[in-house]
Amino acid sequence: MQKKVQSPFIILRIYLLFVVFFFLYRIVLLSFHLDDIEENGMFSVKKILYSFWMGLRFDLLVSGFILLIPFLFLTAYDYFNNNKFKKIAVVWIYFFSFTIVIIGISNIEYFNNFYKHLDSQALTWLDQPFTVVKMLFQEKSWWYIIFLLGGGLYIFYKFINRLISYSKHIELSQKHAILLYFFSFLFIFFSIRGTLAGPPLKKENSTISDIVFLNQLALNPVFVLEKSLEQDFKDKLHNIDFMNTEEALSLLKKYMGISHSAYQNPLAKKMINNEEKSQVPKKNIVLIFMESMGTWKMKQYGNKNNLSPFIDSLFDQSIAYTQMYSNGIHTYGGVYSTNYSYPLTFNSHPMKGVPEKNYYGLPQILQEKGYQTAFFIPHNPVFDNLWSFLSKNGYKEVFYDKDYPQDSIRTTWGVDDRFLFHFALKKMDSLYHQKKPFLATILTISDHPPYYTPDFIEGENEITRAARFADWARRDFMEKARKKPWFKNTIFVFIGDHGKTHRMIYSTPLSYSSIPFIIYYEGVKPEKRNELAMQMDVLPILMKELKYDYIYNGMGQEVEENPHPYIFVDYDNKYAVLSDSLLLVIDREKTHGLYKYKEKDKYNYLKNYPEEAQKMSLFLKSYLQGKKYILKHNLQSKKGIQLNASTGDNL
Repeated sequence: MQKKVQSPFIILRIYLLFVVFFFLYRIVLLSFHLDDIEENGMFSVKKILYSFWMGLRFDLLVSGFILLIPFLFLTAYDYFNNNKFKKIAVVWIYFFSFTIVIIGISNIEYFNNFYKHLDSQALTWLDQPFTVVKMLFQEKSWWYIIFLLGGGLYIFYKFINRLISYSKHIELSQKHAILLYFFSFLFIFFSIRGTLAGPPLKKENSTISDIVFLNQLALNPVFVLEKSLEQDFKDKLHNIDFMNTEEALSLLKKYMGISHSAYQNPLAKKMINNEEKSQVPKKNIVLIFMESMGTWKMKQYGNKNNLSPFIDSLFDQSIAYTQMYSNGIHTYGGVYSTNYSYPLTFNSHPMKGVPEKNYYGLPQILQEKGYQTAFFIPHNPVFDNLWSFLSKNGYKEVFYDKDYPQDSIRTTWGVDDRFLFHFALKKMDSLYHQKKPFLATILTISDHPPYYTPDFIEGENEITRAARFADWARRDFMEKARKKPWFKNTIFVFIGDHGKTHRMIYSTPLSYSSIPFIIYYEGVKPEKRNELAMQMDVLPILMKELKYDYIYNGMGQEVEENPHPYIFVDYDNKYAVLSDSLLLVIDREKTHGLYKYKEKDKYNYLKNYPEEAQKMSLFLKSYLQGKKYILKHNLQSKKGIQLNASTGDNL
C-alpha cells in the first residue's frame, strides 16, 4: 500500500533555511568584532570554526523546538488529508520564522552596543514603542539593521511560501513512510537535545575558548532570549532567594560597620559628619550625569584622542575617585543608585512597577535640610518612567521636553547638552533668588545615539564629535556658572551614568562600568581617592562633604572611612564583582570565571582561588538578598528610619 508523504521534506527544507540564516547572522556579527578575536597578531581560525560548529548545534536546537509542532500537524495532514492541520502548521511556521528574523537581525546592533545578546531586559522599553522606533530611524548605525530586517522578512516570506506551496507529495510504501516519519522525529528530538548522548545542550556549553567573543558568537540569540524570559518567569513564580536572609543581613552589617541598628531598617544608621555641632553653611549641589562617559575616554586613563579635555583638566583640580564604577549599564540605574543608594537586581527596572516604590534618598534628605530640588530631563519624561518616579521621590520640580521650545528639540532624545545646561542655569538663578539652597540634577544626553553635534565641533566621525561636543558643553556650562552669584557656595558633581563598550576582554566589559566621579568647588583641595567605589556610595560621600548629620537608609558606604572589600556591577543577566585585583563573573546559577583584570589576563583563576571567589560571591548575594528583604517590607522608604519600639534614639 502506497502512502503520500509531504511533511518531512517541508520541515527539512525549512530546517536548512533556518540554519543558513543563523550562519549568515554569525558572519555579519563576526565582521564587527574581528579585533576581539585577534590573538598574538593572528586570527585563530580553528577557534572561529569551532565556535561556528557549536553555534550550529544551538541553531539546530532552536530550529527543532520551533519545527516540532508544525511537523506533527503536517504529519496529521498527510494521514488525514484535513486542511485545518496544514493551516495551523503554516501559521506557526510563518510566525516563528518572522520572529527569528527579527530577533537575529536586531541582536546584531544590540550586541554591538551592550556586548550581550538580546534578553528580557531589552523588553523593558516595549512600553515606549514610538520612542524606540523613532530612535532607530534617527540613528544611522541602525539603518542597515532596518534594511536587513525588511530584506530578511521578504526573503523568508518568499522562500517559505515557495517551500509550502510547491511541495509535492511523494509516494512511499506504508513501511517506508513510517520509517521516514520516525527518523524525522528522531532528528528533531536529538536536535532539541543538542547532543546524541549525555545531558542536553546548555548555555554554558558555549564556553569553548578564552576569547570571550567567540563564546558569545556560538550562542543562538533566540535561545538566549528564551532562557532569559524563562529565568525571569521562574524568579517571579518562585520568588527566588539568593541566600538565607538572616545570614545576608548579618554579613551586610559586618560590611557596613553596623553593630546595632535602632531603626526598622536593620541597615539604617546614624551618620555624624559634624562633630562640633556648629552651624553648617548650606551649600548648593549640582549633580551632573554624563551620558555614556566611561573612564576609557579620558587622557588620564590612556586615551589619546582628546575626547574629554575639560573633564581631564577638572579631574586634576578636584576630589577625583579613580576606581568608581556604575551599579549597572543603563541610565536609569545610574540615576537610581546615585540618588537612592541601592543596587540593581538581575534584569529589573527599579523605577517601574505597580505600585512604584517610595525611597528615602538624597533629594528627600536635602529637602528636610531646607533644600529646593530640581531634575532636568532632556527628553520625554515617560521614558524609563523618570518623571513619575522622581516626582514621587524627592524632586519637587522635574523639567522635560514640554518645558523647552519646540525648535530646541534635536533628536528623539530631546534637547542637546548645550541647551539643557543653559536652561538649567536660568532655573538655578531662580532657585538662588528664593534664598534657599538647592539640589539641581542634570541628565545629559548628547553622547548617546542618535547624535546631534553643531558644525563647529570637529572629529573624524560622529561618535568622536558627539563625545567632544558633550565635553565642550560641560566646559561652557562651568564657565558660565563661574559668573553666577551662587557659584562660590556650590558643589559640582560630575559622574558617568555608565560607560560604553570598548576593548572587550571579559563577558562583563568593564569599559561599560568604569566611570569618572569628580567633586569640585571653589577652594577644593585636589585629591585622588583610590578606594573601590560604586554609584550607591555617592550619597554618603556627598553628605560627608556637606558636613550634615542624617540617618542613612541606603546600602552604600563612605568609602574613605569604611572601604568596600569588593564592589559589584549589574550587567542585566550577570554580575561583575571586583576586588583591587580580581574580577568575578557570576550569574544566578553559576560562577563563570575569576580573572586578574588589571593585567588584562584572560586565564580563569577560579580553581586557583576558590576561597576568594566564594567570599566575592557571598558579598554580592548578601547585598541582593538584603535589598530584597528591605523592599519586601518597604523599609527603603521613610518607614525604614523609624525607631524600633524598644529604642528612643534620634538625631
